[in-house]
Amino acid sequence: MTARWPFVLFYNIIDVSAYNAYVLWTEKHPAWNVRRLHKRRLFVEELCKALVKMMRRKTLPRTAAAKSAVERLRKDAEQPSTSGITDTDTGGKKRARCQFCVSSDNKTSVRMKQTSVVSFISILET
Repeated sequence: MTARWPFVLFYNIIDVSAYNAYVLWTEKHPAWNVRRLHKRRLFVEELCKALVKMMRRKTLPRTAAAKSAVERLRKDAEQPSTSGITDTDTGGKKRARCQFCVSSDNKTSVRMKQTSVVSFISILET
């Protein structure tokens, strides 16, 4: 067995429980979705929605601080970009991997200067 056997066991218990609920439901309501071929899938979807519905919370109203932070971020986004991204097509440099992004095998002609996230965080904190 692998290290994920508890997940397999848990999902198997969930599947068996859902199947038992489906059998009980169809015995009690034999006219439910008679002409459908995938009744069990429909039942499981409705069961999941019913179980999640009571745990979902309504979105909280936005506080004044959050609203002002969003407005400042939108205002900064509307201004001309001064980010550290520069296009090097005119410089004639070769395509290379980015030094600052997550390592990947993709090469690009766009170069990034090392920038700080401090300005973004300071906008959120004020």
